[in-house]
Amino acid sequence: MNILFVGAGKMATALAKGIVKSGVFPHDSVSAYDVSEASRQSFASVTSLPCVDSPAVALPKADVVILAVKPQVAESA
Repeated sequence: MNILFVGAGKMATALAKGIVKSGVFPHDSVSAYDVSEASRQSFASVTSLPCVDSPAVALPKADVVILAVKPQVAESA
């Protein structure tokens, strides 16, 4: 099962680290997307997981999408 985080901030980073650390999902089945280049770089650096610069790249492969954005941007995300 492939998981995509939409939003790669602090909460997504913490959740992704926990998911990978638990061993429930393989490392290559978790990725993220964020509009912010800085957030993408930070997520990838901290988690060692890919963070794509376009959701169109990862969305077709995702079985589960976790919306990890602030409430005020959830609708537009």
